[in-house]
Amino acid sequence: MSGVTLSNDAARNAAVDFSEPLYMDTQVISYKRPVLEADIAGFIKPYDTLMWILLAASMLVVLVAIFGVHVKENSLLFRRNNEVIKETPKLDSERKDPQQQKWESVWYSFQWTIGSTLAQSIPWVPRGSAVRVIAGLWLFSALIIASVYRSNLKAMLILPKLRLPFDSMEELVETDIPCNVPKGSMLYQAVLYAPPGSLLSRLKDQLVDSADADKGVQNLVLGVNAIFIGKSIIEFVAHHTFSQSNVPVSASYQTFQYPVLLGGTNCNVSIYSGAPTPIPRSSQVVPIVMSRSSRGNQLRYLVLLRWYQLQYLALLRDMKCISRSFQGYQLQCLAPLRDMKCNTSFFSGIPTARPLLQIAVTRTCPLYIASQTFFGATSLGLGFKKGSPLKAKVNPILRNLKEFGILDYLVRRETLYAKECLKQESLVGSAETLRPLKLKDFYGVFSLYAAGTFLASVVFLTELILRRKRRT
Repeated sequence: MSGVTLSNDAARNAAVDFSEPLYMDTQVISYKRPVLEADIAGFIKPYDTLMWILLAASMLVVLVAIFGVHVKENSLLFRRNNEVIKETPKLDSERKDPQQQKWESVWYSFQWTIGSTLAQSIPWVPRGSAVRVIAGLWLFSALIIASVYRSNLKAMLILPKLRLPFDSMEELVETDIPCNVPKGSMLYQAVLYAPPGSLLSRLKDQLVDSADADKGVQNLVLGVNAIFIGKSIIEFVAHHTFSQSNVPVSASYQTFQYPVLLGGTNCNVSIYSGAPTPIPRSSQVVPIVMSRSSRGNQLRYLVLLRWYQLQYLALLRDMKCISRSFQGYQLQCLAPLRDMKCNTSFFSGIPTARPLLQIAVTRTCPLYIASQTFFGATSLGLGFKKGSPLKAKVNPILRNLKEFGILDYLVRRETLYAKECLKQESLVGSAETLRPLKLKDFYGVFSLYAAGTFLASVVFLTELILRRKRRT
């Protein structure tokens, strides 16, 4: 029988017999969680698109209304002292002709409409009852609009922007991000034999078929490539990377030696310079031999190092070290009596390590899952040789484990943090957390002020040039 679960499809079902379905799994696309960015366009977000359109339409209506009423009042004829006099509200002491009056009416109507909205002082005072009513109503409306805008502006500037590189298979194939699909998987075969023109066929150009699991996980966390795989595997990876801090690969370490076991074996604890915990003294590192098993001439030791409130595991196997980088600290054990190289792989198969690894948690989620899946759910089960008698013996055991909820408990224990970390709500919620303002948050407002200053400078220089030409 197979030692791992397999996805049940038609091709595999024809080659092997499957056990009782253990659980259902979906095929998802995962990638490095993007970093929150400052939203340069935050100054336009106090109102949505519809509100801005309505505001622009209202300004246009008020502009036309002030201009139309003002021009109409200028054309009214009044009889005063038995003479026909055109009653004209003075806009300028030097009036030349009726055409000049219309252009001045347009300019002052535009200036009053825009200036009131921007809370700027206007030199022209509306004259005439009708014009004053329209201008007064617009002045009151502009006060409300500007007050609501200013009150929401700070909140929109603080709110960061979260830009996902992709959120579906369609968006992924439009990017140049490589996608890792494990060899031998059902998805790998589906991509290889996908019909031309399909989404999976377009994914071939970005396909990465690395068989190194450790390197694949490392490249996924670093954002080198995306991955197309079962959701249960992504949850397992997210769970084990959830409690690790982001330590640079080329970071500098300080090394200190501490005795671990009798016989001259020392443990070198390499400390990352940016680690939050102070450098320990020798008396604060207590070695405890937790278990020892002998198989022939091979000895296996499980050593627990208690360091402040952080606890580390190191496995000495055949006098070779399997160490782990955890919470910014790299634990490395050396055997000076023999010329042996130390591995830097991750060991997570010890049941006693489970509660110890939950102590130091940074609450960081390095991955996210695209909300749109490509394949539907598939059942996972154990594979047996065709006609194997083990299937009849294993199926009742698996059935009992499922009915008593033991399988669900084991899966949830292995993905304790991933269930909450990979939720779409947590991805959106991370963008809604409060944070201090940065200079980049004001780039949008600064650009608006710069554009206004540039426009005012152009108008001012144009007026100077025109005035000099009139004098000459």
